[in-house]
Amino acid sequence: RSALLFIDLDQFKYINDTLGHAAGDRLLIQAARRLESTVRKNDLVSRFGGDEFTILLRDLERADVESICEALVQNMRDHLFVENGHSFSIPCSIGVTMIDSNRFSPAELMAQADMACHDAKARGRNRFNFYEASGQDQQQMEADIGWSQKIQKALADDALVVHFQPIVDLERGEPSHYEVLLRLPDETGELVPPDAFLPAANRFGLMVDIDRWVIRNALERLAGVRTRYGDIRFTLNVSGNIFEDTDLLGYIQEHLQKNNLSPDSLILEITEQIAVRNMINATEQMQELIELGCKFAIDDFGAGYSSFDYLKSLPVDYIKIDGAFIRDICEDVIDQTIVRSICEIARASGKQTIAEYVQDAATLDLLGELGVDYAQGFHIGKPSPRLRREPVSLTRGRSRKSRKKAG
Repeated sequence: RSALLFIDLDQFKYINDTLGHAAGDRLLIQAARRLESTVRKNDLVSRFGGDEFTILLRDLERADVESICEALVQNMRDHLFVENGHSFSIPCSIGVTMIDSNRFSPAELMAQADMACHDAKARGRNRFNFYEASGQDQQQMEADIGWSQKIQKALADDALVVHFQPIVDLERGEPSHYEVLLRLPDETGELVPPDAFLPAANRFGLMVDIDRWVIRNALERLAGVRTRYGDIRFTLNVSGNIFEDTDLLGYIQEHLQKNNLSPDSLILEITEQIAVRNMINATEQMQELIELGCKFAIDDFGAGYSSFDYLKSLPVDYIKIDGAFIRDICEDVIDQTIVRSICEIARASGKQTIAEYVQDAATLDLLGELGVDYAQGFHIGKPSPRLRREPVSLTRGRSRKSRKKAG
């Protein structure tokens, strides 16, 4: 028998937030060496992504696997990571699934180990947990398998759907960008939002295929509307897995050339968490695409990491301000102060800002006064299968540019 281990470092986020991504990178190197030194030479240790590792233990019974897991947990916990006079332990949570037949595919085994790791973290971290097919786990696994089959069929049939949500320029009052949003048709033709199926896609290794599908279809659609809509840009949400796609640059180049599009018409959105968890690969891949001429936006800015520190490290052109700071901004002075500060820092670093979740005219007007460059939300336009280019009315008919001149 063999075993698959899924390992997550429990304190990676804390060290990244406290000491920065360079220290986090050094921690990952030390963690990998620690893991390798604990298992046997014929076992396979690999980095899965971010602060996650996998280990394949060959030809062992469950009792032997338990002993190795105990040693891994103890050795990681006992190791002190020293940086700038600070000492940190780097405990880990481990999910384990036993491999004793060909009943499950590699993707299903990875999903089982991932689920077991989540359970280990939920039980207090710094421990290991075996996957046991409980009723709830089995239901979740069956649901994920069902989603993965639907996704694979939709990819094979080219049946995924994209909608477009306008992003308005607050100086001109017109849409200048459109965010491309993915939908999956179900059996009845209803469109399922990505939150429902992307977790399963991630567990079963389908995210790179989805990212590629969105890139290809978005660029084809953009080429088709350029004559009517002029110089507009599409923003695309991409997963952290895309930074493991070694041919990403060539793929994007191929489809830009095929559609006769300039690279700067494509803006790739990554969340702050994805960028930080994949800092090394993300920065290298981003730099290659920037040299090609593509743009980047950091999405959900302010939603969890020490955001301003990473602004200096990530080569992004746009900052999408997290909706948590926008929803109540008309009544919340702290939100107003935060958004104004983000705008000032963005301008100082040569970046532009986009505010999400704009639900009414009062919010839109206030964002313009605070210095936000672009905005999107239901007040401006809901996601639609067609591009809509209706102008947006700004404060008393005046643009932010005219207000600046008046002031």
